[in-house]
Amino acid sequence: MSARGEYRKSTGVPSGAKDLEALAQELAELLRQVSDPFELAAHLEVLGYNRYRVERTFGLPNTFALAQALFARARRDFRPKAKAPAVPGVLGLRHLAMALSLAGSLGVFLQTQEVGWLPALFLLTWSQLAARASLRAAVEMDQTGARRVVAALAWLGLLGLSLAAPLDQGPWTSWSVGAVWVGVGILGLAGRERQAAVLALAFLLGVGLAWVLAFSPLWIGPPTVLVALGQLPRPRLEAFSFLARALQEEWPYGLYGLGQGLILWQLVTLLGSVALLGLALYLLSALLVEMRLGAFVKALGKTLWSKARPNALLLAVQRAFWNYALAALLPTFLLLAALPWVGGYAEALMGFGFLTLTSAMALGLNALGGARSSAYALIAGALLLQLTQNPLVLGAVGLLLLLIFLEHLRHPERYGVYLL
Repeated sequence: MSARGEYRKSTGVPSGAKDLEALAQELAELLRQVSDPFELAAHLEVLGYNRYRVERTFGLPNTFALAQALFARARRDFRPKAKAPAVPGVLGLRHLAMALSLAGSLGVFLQTQEVGWLPALFLLTWSQLAARASLRAAVEMDQTGARRVVAALAWLGLLGLSLAAPLDQGPWTSWSVGAVWVGVGILGLAGRERQAAVLALAFLLGVGLAWVLAFSPLWIGPPTVLVALGQLPRPRLEAFSFLARALQEEWPYGLYGLGQGLILWQLVTLLGSVALLGLALYLLSALLVEMRLGAFVKALGKTLWSKARPNALLLAVQRAFWNYALAALLPTFLLLAALPWVGGYAEALMGFGFLTLTSAMALGLNALGGARSSAYALIAGALLLQLTQNPLVLGAVGLLLLLIFLEHLRHPERYGVYLL
């Protein structure tokens, strides 16, 4: 596929092309390369197929109609597979580990009544960068090198957490819970989802036991992270050098995590005691949306490998986009629909409902390589929320991201090569 506007040497005006089939055969090479009818129409104009010539020769109203007709006859430049290859990163134990860790974290905070936002902001930023860096390492390095990169990420996460926790309230609580998230997250990134889920379950059971026996749950963090580190090799200098290079390209994902954390912080501060219900519903909705995102990426991967005709490809991809967009909008719709019956919790549901919409569209853009758009939008949303103190601004940001997401429907060159 070629990018829109890229210069390509003219293939010459086909001689004696009296019908669409003959023209499609003469322009077969061009048809294999263009990404959509819009790009094809531009090339046809260069080749001299203006509206008058198109109407006289083919009986079609304009050049774009000719481009659509030719695009429907084109075939892609590979043979589709009878069975699409498996797409990694679909639903599984990773989401269970996240849910168990979240439940355990809420249990700790309910017992201690301490929340440290600086460590939380660091962890949100670190987790996004860690996910991208580990994925990049898995692609560019051998298995041993990729595992050393994951180990380096674990130590960097603990170092940053140790520096951030003392600067906020409840430093030991924040460090202990943060260490659990680092340990569970690192095991997931290392491909050990089962161990991550078991570790998260042990954390949740330990918090419950501490509640029943009335002793501090904070001792649970250090053993958890030690178990995780014990399953990874020692990092080497090459791993840290790789991370430094990766950060130069993957920084938008860290900015995205930071923006998400800043919005959460401001919403909790703005809404006060009623924010807990909205926060819990938002975290549940975010988990469901991420699970739907896994199905969306899987569907796109299968589509790219199984559809031979570009027209069929576009229709299948558009269907996958709409399925994800509508499914991602559902939690926001349900939260907003409940506003008339929730009394004093209306503002909390509205704020976190719009944040669910914003996060869902940002996740979709991240999956398509549009992390800069989502990162800038979330930072802008955090600034607007700080200035206006009105959660409605998050609705505007979410709708903007929805429009950017749906714009990809018209431009498959923005995601086709990225996913393949």
